[in-house]
Amino acid sequence: MGREPGEVKPRGQPPQEPVFRAFHAPALYVYPINEYLQVNEDMAEPFNALKSVIEGATLPENIPFLPAFNAAQMFHSKEQILEFQNGKGIRFLTQYSQAPYPVNNESLFYTFQGMTNDGAYYVAAVLPVQAAFLPANGNPDTPLPADGVPFDWENFENTQQHFNLVKDKLNAADPQIFTPTLESLDSLIRSIKIK
Repeated sequence: MGREPGEVKPRGQPPQEPVFRAFHAPALYVYPINEYLQVNEDMAEPFNALKSVIEGATLPENIPFLPAFNAAQMFHSKEQILEFQNGKGIRFLTQYSQAPYPVNNESLFYTFQGMTNDGAYYVAAVLPVQAAFLPANGNPDTPLPADGVPFDWENFENTQQHFNLVKDKLNAADPQIFTPTLESLDSLIRSIKIK
């Protein structure tokens, strides 16, 4: 399988067994903005939207995100502006989907979307993360943890209510309850330096 343009593969040996099952593999992407715009000038809008978010604009319904997924951003939570060695961006938790299903540990992920200070590079990270109050996956038969938020499989029109309740619960959760902790993922992002 080929790599996404701009994808950076970490060096070293990965663990033999994954710590937990996740839909998204950990990945770091670095996109040269001017080259990207030469290929797709329509990307100027999301690049500018991200720059506005980084500069303190009100968060849009969907935070700009790369790499492009063939799915929609269902929600975002735990938003925080972070600086890395030579840039700045926003980190948040999210889940993408093509159909209604519950927020779950297999699909939830931490992402960072940022730019270098000189505006030359777009930096994105996709890192799996879990919370104990979420079900293991989005299957209807998967047990819901005692403190989890139920999903109404009979009435999909209630899906947004589910996302809102989970978003509120994620936002209220201590950053230490996540696996890995949000602090450890934030530290990883802060260590990035693009040359």
